[in-house]
This record gives sequence, structure tokens and C-alpha cells, in this order.
Amino acid sequence: MSDELLASSSLDPVSRRDILLLMAKAQVHAGRPLEARRLLETLREEDPNYELDGQLHRVLWPHYLAVFGAELRPRPGLKTICVFDFENRVVGPEAANWDGLGATLARKFETALAGATELRLVERERIDYILRELDLCEKQSPDTRVCAGRLAGAQIMIFGEFTKLGKDSEVFVRIAETETSYLLGGSDKSVRGDLDKTVELIDALSRDVAKELDVHINAPRRSSNRYQAWYHYGKALDQLALGEIDQGYQSLVAALEEDPEFEQAKEALDEFPYAPAGGNQALSVETR
Repeated sequence: MSDELLASSSLDPVSRRDILLLMAKAQVHAGRPLEARRLLETLREEDPNYELDGQLHRVLWPHYLAVFGAELRPRPGLKTICVFDFENRVVGPEAANWDGLGATLARKFETALAGATELRLVERERIDYILRELDLCEKQSPDTRVCAGRLAGAQIMIFGEFTKLGKDSEVFVRIAETETSYLLGGSDKSVRGDLDKTVELIDALSRDVAKELDVHINAPRRSSNRYQAWYHYGKALDQLALGEIDQGYQSLVAALEEDPEFEQAKEALDEFPYAPAGGNQALSVETR
């Protein structure tokens, strides 16, 4: 039926694109990635500048990037910004216990900035793809990340760090222009607060950064301030970006077990028309 629809001369370009994307997603869920890429290649021939809606079509990321590449095309009037994982600056024997927080804070920060209509965020799937393509050992070194940001088309890059100070945590960010490495604002932005509320600190920090960039953040969507919820959600997105559908599904379920009102996780889970092989169907229905 879908092939017949594609062959119809009455289809407008947008409808044809949507059908190709839906067919590609169906092929991914059916375990036929090569067929999914063939459909995306057809889309590229018809619209070489198409940019994937990563929230609506998460399972297509690895296939989209393999076909279209990772670089974003410039858009007049928008500042293209890239947020890298925050670096762990906790010292001492407990430092390793905080290793997962850097990616969590970066994702939370991206979600907060997504409310600014003047900004265009470079999806981390693009950055991770570039880093894998570069095949460098020091993927988190400053030089490597700057290189990845440039290749992705970012105009502004945000680097973050966090540390532990007694019962408090402190989070820092610096904003740099990609071409010149010039630090906007002249110094780091930072917030400090209760250790148990580290994730919540990001909201205040994102407002400071938005002010520095002279952009307005619209009313934020309902997100989560629970670290474990963000941890599982971030893990799910990484798994989906690598084509690990079953594992990504289970991680989304785990995120919603931590916070049933986590909107982004609910939206991601809604992409699945059914529980993947090995998924817990009863749990998925209850969580939704």
C-alpha cells in the first residue's frame, strides 16, 4: 500500500516525505536497516537538505546520519549552538561515582535551551557520529570537541564542568564562539546549590546563558529534576542513536519508572508502535 502511495502523482512533496519516513521507521522496527537506508536515500535524492526531526524520528538517527551526513546547513537569523557533556571535576576516591552526571547535565541543559526560538541546537547524535567518524582516542579533549563542533556547523559551543564542595555541588559553563574560540561574557557562568538538587541547578544556569546570548527562553515544558530519570533517558537516546532499539525501549521504561511525568521520555516511548522483541508489553502499557 505504501509503495502504491509513493507512486501516486497526486502526492505533494511533504506527504511523500512523511510516507518515506514512516516506511523507513517501519523497516527499522522490523529489523531491516538496509531497507530503511534505501528509503532515506530516496528522500535525499528528492530533498538533499532535509533535516531530521530527531524528537519525532529518533530511531532513524543512525540511518539518517549515514545517508545525509552530520553537518547542519546555516539558517539565517538563528544561532546554531552545541552543548558538550559536562566534565567531572570531582576529586578523590568518589570521583568515579559522578561520571554519569556530565551527560545528564548536558541533556538537561539542552532541554532548557530548546525553549529559545532564536537558538538552533546541534543534536548530540550529530556530534557523537562525527566523533566516531574521526575515530580519535581523546574524544573528550577540548581540541577534538571544537573540531566536532565546527564539522557539525555550530557557531557557538558550550562547555560545562561540575564539582562537589562538601554538601554542595557547583556547575560551571563557558560559552565560546566556534570560529574564534572567543569566550562570550569573558568568564564562566556558575551556580552552586544542594548536592541532591544538582540537576535542578541547570534551569538557573540556562537562564544566565540565554541572557548572555541575548535570547529569550519560552515557558519550559514539564521536564524532570530526578537524576536517575535523566540518566536512563540519556542512555535510551544513546542506544537508539546506535540502532539498539530493544535496549533503548527498556531504558525509556526505566526513566518513566523513576518519573512517570517525564514528558520527553513519554514522547520517546510513544514512538514505539509495540514493545520490541524482549520488551515488557505490560509494563509499557502501564507506563504510558
